[in-house]
This record gives sequence, C-alpha cells and structure tokens, in this order.
Amino acid sequence: MRRPPKLPLEDTALEDVPEKEGVYQLLDEKEQVLRIAGTPDLRQALRAARAEVPPARFFQYETTHMYTMRESELLQLFLRRRHRLPEYNGVEEDLF
Repeated sequence: MRRPPKLPLEDTALEDVPEKEGVYQLLDEKEQVLRIAGTPDLRQALRAARAEVPPARFFQYETTHMYTMRESELLQLFLRRRHRLPEYNGVEEDLF
C-alpha cells in the first residue's frame, strides 16, 4: 500500500481534505507520529486536532468507510514496531 502524502497542518491544506470517513495521522516537526485516529469527518477532526495536539505540524490521511478497523490496524502496526502507542493516543481508547 502506498504511503499517503505528508501535508502541513494549516488551513490551506485542510480545505482540500474531504468531509468523509477516514483515518489520519498527526506528525511533529521531526515527522514522528503523535496520534492515529479514525473519524466520520476527516476535515472536522483535523481542525479540532490542531488544538488538541499542539506539537502537530503535519498530517497524513486516507479515506475509508471502515475507519475504525483501519485505525486499529495502524495502531497495531505502530505498537508492534515501537512497543508503545503514539503520545497523543490515550490508553483509555478502545483499540481492538
């Protein structure tokens, strides 16, 4: 699967994000993943995430109707590779 493009977490980039279901990843200035989340509205969630995750500078996203399943897949991959969750993914979230 091709990796989604990395975009700046700015209004101009968010305008092009569809108001559709999908999964996004927030990245810091070093391109480290801070949050992985599925949502029914990508644009709205990314706008809200700017305030929720202050160090985020970039984002990646993919649209999918099965966003909760894709979120779980990406979190499992992250956990397997780094032995922890992204910093802004709380342990209280339902992963699987």
